[in-house]
Amino acid sequence: MPIQDCPLCGGPAAFSGHDYGRRKGYSCQNCTEFIVTLSAEARLKESMQSWKDAIIEKTKTTPGGQILLIYVPDQHQPDALNKKVLSAVYQPRES
Repeated sequence: MPIQDCPLCGGPAAFSGHDYGRRKGYSCQNCTEFIVTLSAEARLKESMQSWKDAIIEKTKTTPGGQILLIYVPDQHQPDALNKKVLSAVYQPRES
């Protein structure tokens, strides 16, 4: 797998494309494994480190059989009323 800087901690991370190139799956020694949409990855570049640190903590407590998905909420959903810039939820790992 190709290597690039982890969007959360900046360390080296292996990544692969998912969802026809709309998401990337990362494997980082510090942040473990997670999936990020391209729009969320772009927002992470501009995010405060404290936000990234909170997501890193969430990646480290991912339940077995699941993976953390980091994404930008759909602005047409009720959750958008909270003005969230990024969301991170656990989802089942694909086999």
